[in-house]
Amino acid sequence: MILTEGQIKAQVRAIRKKSNRSVAFALRSDGPWTGSPRLTIDGLQHRVSFCRSDLELRELLHVTSEDKEPLIALCPFGSDSLGEDVLARLAKRRVHPPDAKEILGSLFQVTSVDSRIFTTPALPQALIENAPPEGFPAVAGGVLDLRTAWAEVIGRVVGDREIAASLGRLLEATLDVASRSRIDKMPPELRREFFNWAALNLDRSAAWMTHLV
Repeated sequence: MILTEGQIKAQVRAIRKKSNRSVAFALRSDGPWTGSPRLTIDGLQHRVSFCRSDLELRELLHVTSEDKEPLIALCPFGSDSLGEDVLARLAKRRVHPPDAKEILGSLFQVTSVDSRIFTTPALPQALIENAPPEGFPAVAGGVLDLRTAWAEVIGRVVGDREIAASLGRLLEATLDVASRSRIDKMPPELRREFFNWAALNLDRSAAWMTHLV
């Protein structure tokens, strides 16, 4: 898996909440980084580098120790490829694999995430990619359920979270030019799964609304 900018930012924020004094974050990512060499997260500029080996990571950590600029190292290997001295300088002493459950738990300030959210990979990915910098509003009860997940992603992508709660609002959105355009720009899998979910949870007629967009 090659991490996107949104996934990197969300994962670093999640890690920092548990290790807020860390300045070096190692994330598992299988391909070269083609994005910006600097990312601003929580008001801090971070250097982003793809590390092919233990040696490259050591060199970057040495630079970080001198200039104090936080480092995000993207690594195509796991923690077991690194020496204890390197691990000791990394946030939580490890290379962090992509963990959507941990990231969503941090973004929504919950202790549990409904497993059904992960049956549609496009849904957790969309939540992470479209998360506001400060995270989503905390969920009452400490559990992120499927309905809340759809409401938040539709709210961020289409602009009205009530579309996921009301068949009438969904119909209005499919007939409104601006809303219909935003729905049409949703990733195909995400759009298809949302209408399937709406057909089961709002009304079966939602299934044919996908043909209106």
